[in-house]
Amino acid sequence: MKKILIVDDDAAVTNYLLVFLTQTERFDSVIVNDSRKVPELLAREQFDVILLDMDMPEVSGADILKLMRQRGLQTPVVVLTGVGGVDLAVRSMKLGAFDYLTKPVDDDHLLEVLDLAIQQGVLHRTLNELPAEPKREDLAHGAVWEGFITQDARMIRLLHEAEKMASGDMTVLIIGEHGCGREKLARAIHEASPRRSAPFAALDAAAVKSRDEFAAMLFGRARLWRGTTKERPGLLEGSAGGTLFLDSLEQLGIPLQIRLKRVIQTGEFYREHSTRVLTADVRSGQGRTSSPSRRRRLISSGVIPSRRTMPSLP
Repeated sequence: MKKILIVDDDAAVTNYLLVFLTQTERFDSVIVNDSRKVPELLAREQFDVILLDMDMPEVSGADILKLMRQRGLQTPVVVLTGVGGVDLAVRSMKLGAFDYLTKPVDDDHLLEVLDLAIQQGVLHRTLNELPAEPKREDLAHGAVWEGFITQDARMIRLLHEAEKMASGDMTVLIIGEHGCGREKLARAIHEASPRRSAPFAALDAAAVKSRDEFAAMLFGRARLWRGTTKERPGLLEGSAGGTLFLDSLEQLGIPLQIRLKRVIQTGEFYREHSTRVLTADVRSGQGRTSSPSRRRRLISSGVIPSRRTMPSLP
């Protein structure tokens, strides 16, 4: 049973959530309708996840997120907001919330987001348990990391963090300058993961001539009714059961990023020139030169140190 704190001044909302989550037999729910009680409760008890309304009198959801940041609490928070509360939701993400949901909440979607948030919390706790200066010889999959020749303490710590991330199944964001080895690290994470026996594929948006070509390579292309274009599966299908690493995502436009988000959230996609929905069982890795301003549903990120700050090998 996972312990969840539900904070909302609307008793009808909390009563519904209490009944629904209790029926799943997966959650032990604690309900708070008076947000003024939350600071004391967080000091006294620990939770696996928090479901937090943003718009409350006296102590708002933003106030609670700020309090958690001040206290160093890393319990994942899923924010609830009304239809007109998108600005509040964006603000909550900047304050450290894991994700936000708009009321009324779809039951299946709620469970999906709570599961992802709990996974994030477990990984963060695991990473926090790493020693201040982990040793290279303590890596469980030593052979996987042999290609990373380094004596830099930051890089060795990154390898330990990557190995912990490999054991899960969530999207991992790898941040680093061009040529630092983002794809190499993604491949190593795949080889240390339970998906290691399945394919690993990589696609660099910066190396593709156009966004249309990128979409066709990723999602595949359906056969046109005139027969002028042959059906061609994309990398999502070609890497089924394995890992697909997409690099230089800052090069993509908003429409493609929205399609990618759908794949990450639901596993659903459609080929170019088709409306037939397909599903993909694939773990996603993403590479960027800098951290995006909004990061949703990414378990964690690995930042490769700049080569300019790395000491030279003797």
